Formats: sequence, structure tokens, C-alpha cells
Amino acid sequence: NFVLSIPKGPYTRQKGIWGHQEILQAFNNDTLINLPDAKPGDWKVVVDDCYRAPYAYNGPYWIGYDNEESFKIKAQFINFLDLAGAMVWSIDTDDHRGDYAPKRFPMLHAIHDTLETDEKYDPENPMCTGTAPICGDPITTETPTETPTTSTTMSSTTTADPGPYECSA
Repeated sequence: NFVLSIPKGPYTRQKGIWGHQEILQAFNNDTLINLPDAKPGDWKVVVDDCYRAPYAYNGPYWIGYDNEESFKIKAQFINFLDLAGAMVWSIDTDDHRGDYAPKRFPMLHAIHDTLETDEKYDPENPMCTGTAPICGDPITTETPTETPTTSTTMSSTTTADPGPYECSA
């Protein structure tokens, strides 16, 4: 069972959103700030075969993130679409000191270096099956039906809330 979101990070201080530097520190530190139910060094990393990006979990904590390899895949997809470049929301949470990589700003280098190549990623070849655990949409809607008077009626059904720690089947 997982918590709904990762607690506030030591730098971003925003529940559910951690910077790359905070994630790397959590993976590599002997102490885990704000993660009382996690064990140092016990992160399990999984790479989904469709999204081609990692997620990690430790105790009840789960976080999805990008790494150098997933940035390379995204840059290859940019090349596949023949776009002019990439946009990065924030560079301040990249490994700006090179604490966990051979050079500073490894994520930016992954994008830049890959865009400089002809490497392409076609997401439909090969097809993927998806390995990430995904909760289904708890709200299902029926399609509108017409009555003999040509008016439209909408109805919806909702499933019971499975609680904060479980996906519904």
C-alpha cells in the first residue's frame, strides 16, 4: 500500500513534487528527510516499458520521475517528430554540482547530446504492454441515450471509494 503522495522534499518544500536532486539524495543518503517509514538504501526502481521512465518505491512512498535514460528517449521522440527542440521547466533541480553523475547537469546533457544525433524513438514500434501499476478511473459514464421525444438524458455511475491506499479492481 502506498501513500497518496510523497511528502514535502527538503528543498522544493511542496507535497507530491520533488526535484531530481532530492530524489537522488533520497536514493543515496543514509538518512531520509521527511520519510519516516522508508529505509535508507531500500528504494526499488522500476522502468515501465510503455512510458520508458522510472518510478521508485520504498515502504509506503512512491515517486515517478525522469532520469538521464528517460530524457534520452524523450529527445529521441523529439527527433522522431522532427521538432526544433525541447523545453525544460526547471534546471535548478538537475544534479547541478555533479554529485551523482560524472558531469554537472546530466539531465540537460542527456537532452542536448541526444538532440545532436539522428537517434529516433517511435513509441509504436515495438508496441508495449505497460508494467506500471495504474488505478482505474473511479468514475464511469454511460453514453447518452435518446428518448422518443429526441431529448438527451445523461446518467453516470460511480464506484465506491476504495480508500487512500488501494486501487479498485
